[in-house]
Amino acid sequence: MTTKEALHGLIDQLPDYALAEAERYLAGLRNDPMLQALMAAPLDDEPTTPEEDEGAREAWEEYRRGEYVSADEAKRALLEMSDGWRYVLTNRARREMGHLDQAARRRIFVALDRLVEDPRRGDVAKLEGAEREWRLRVGDWRVRFTRDTPTRTIVVTRVLPRGRAYRG
Repeated sequence: MTTKEALHGLIDQLPDYALAEAERYLAGLRNDPMLQALMAAPLDDEPTTPEEDEGAREAWEEYRRGEYVSADEAKRALLEMSDGWRYVLTNRARREMGHLDQAARRRIFVALDRLVEDPRRGDVAKLEGAEREWRLRVGDWRVRFTRDTPTRTIVVTRVLPRGRAYRG
């Protein structure tokens, strides 16, 4: 019996009240890239310890009880504990990022995260003729920024395609 045949058999055995939920689940598997990637992930060949497994079970129960913080909250709290730099986006830069596709936005945020973690990792250049302005190259996009040294803040002022980034 093939897997598809086995699935058809299971669906035929489901009570009517469970069919809508099964349909949502299967549609999610078909349409959700995260679920697809997780389902296709290879098995980890490193064994876990009983302590790790117990910790994971406890953490899942905490989550189920609503005892968690968002990634943004955790990142904010944990990064504020360091004496490193941070970055902010002006409203204009945020609007410009809003026009980009999800993948470009993600790459830009990753590049900015790396820049404040280790300034040597980014493709940064000082803009000619600008006293306090630099650009960070991220693929075809240019992130223009200035710095506020007293607050150790990189201020992202513009996010533009390569050709437009260098015009006044």
